[in-house]
Amino acid sequence: MNSRHQQIKSLMTRRRALHLASAAATSTALSRAIPAFAITGKVTWPPNARLNSSSAAVQVDPVQFMNPAQMRSWYEELDDRGLRATGSKQNESYIDVLHERMLRAGVLQVREEAVPFDRWVPSDWGIDIVTGSDAGPVATASYVPYSGYLPAEGSVAPLVYVAAESTPVPGSLRGKIALLEVKIPPSKIKALAALSYDRYDPSHVLAADRDYARVWLSDTGRRLTAIRSASPLAVIAVLPLDDTAAAGMYTPYDGVIRSAPGLFVAKRAGDRLKKAAAAACSVRVRLTASTAPFQSRNLLGILPGRSKELIILQSHTDGTNGIEDDGPDLIISMAQYLSRIPSELLPRTILVLLTTGHFVGGAGSRAFLRKHREDILPQVAASITIEHVGAKDWAIALDGSTSSTGLMEPAVVFMPPKADVLAGEVVRGLTSGELEGTFLAGPTNPHPKNIDTDSAWPGEGEYLWNNGGLPEANYITGPNYLFNGGYRTVPCVDFTKLRQGAIGFTDMALALSRVPAEKLKVSPPGD
Repeated sequence: MNSRHQQIKSLMTRRRALHLASAAATSTALSRAIPAFAITGKVTWPPNARLNSSSAAVQVDPVQFMNPAQMRSWYEELDDRGLRATGSKQNESYIDVLHERMLRAGVLQVREEAVPFDRWVPSDWGIDIVTGSDAGPVATASYVPYSGYLPAEGSVAPLVYVAAESTPVPGSLRGKIALLEVKIPPSKIKALAALSYDRYDPSHVLAADRDYARVWLSDTGRRLTAIRSASPLAVIAVLPLDDTAAAGMYTPYDGVIRSAPGLFVAKRAGDRLKKAAAAACSVRVRLTASTAPFQSRNLLGILPGRSKELIILQSHTDGTNGIEDDGPDLIISMAQYLSRIPSELLPRTILVLLTTGHFVGGAGSRAFLRKHREDILPQVAASITIEHVGAKDWAIALDGSTSSTGLMEPAVVFMPPKADVLAGEVVRGLTSGELEGTFLAGPTNPHPKNIDTDSAWPGEGEYLWNNGGLPEANYITGPNYLFNGGYRTVPCVDFTKLRQGAIGFTDMALALSRVPAEKLKVSPPGD
């Protein structure tokens, strides 16, 4: 990993001065008085009046942009939906709602495109200690997605603790239930900075020694992979989190259905199970699930410009909670502004792309790229993927609880290597949206061996470059509540910053629509 980071940095360091100079040069031009809207004010959309001023097509007029009260309302609704697993009723009904909002926002030629996949659906799960003095039910936090199936009555077997430093011998856990502890390593911002070649951080919030211990940096995937080779009947993974922070954990989500049924438990239940394992107790694990073919849907629509060349605005519709992912509704707010700009004032057409299947290994993005490799992709000048905007930073305490640090969650914009011009416009957009505390980074895997299985970076936008070769900027944050299905994220969001960020992304799209396509071209993965 270190050599890869050094390679990325060596490719990108020469651009740092360019970007910082660019941000400084444009900060005055991009700053403007953004009117204060009461978050608790009236939930309403701006009037659908045409924005005939040429300046409105160069820089967003904040008075004409969606207010934060509406954005909060959307967020509350999204939180109410709970986990939107790909293809679930919650996900599919949200796609229906977004379809209606796209039409209301003025997006034209809105259509749905089928995305087939095998849907894994759990229906019942639980743990019971069945022998020993502490026999009885054990509280579970969630199931491990796509981990497999058990009989309806569950499986009863001896519970065996697998130490973190040990590697089970293949087949050694056959007929047993494995208990492992997930580790979240201590980390600082300097580890995230090592991936980057630049930053937008005028207030210097990205201090190198700032804590950056994150759930998604845990060894969950690696440990589960190692355990599977030992062929246990089931796996119980103990999260180093309290009941609230562990609830609804949904990871990993690559859509690969495996044969090691697994459940998550929080720290308190884990301590109880460790005692049961030490006493050679048996436990019953239940995980009833089914798999069936399913078709979800991508949503596409356009905002016509003077040229048939395209700027893509993308996010995904499936998710765990409001923050994962708030991108679709942000794009609706952007579209409602952009649709009111006369096409003769908009240099390029905007393609709104809301994909399904983020939780099935990017199935929606992959389907879009396969279907439109010959017609849409050749017309794309650049794409912007927006994920998890406005998130506040919540840190993990020693007791496994999480609480606000009073800071905003650090962000990263991932882009292809050597995307100098694209990066310059990204910095301008970050400046406009006051999206400080953001790193700019190249791919974490710039030379994938297999574009169908290897990940370029963590984010839905990776597929647009990794599988489509498009000039792509993927804004993403990774807060500690990101993977918690059903978690109430409204308290974890700054809605004023959310709105300002959406304005910045709109300015970014407008700026990219004016840049010659030749200047935006990037090298394909592997070059």
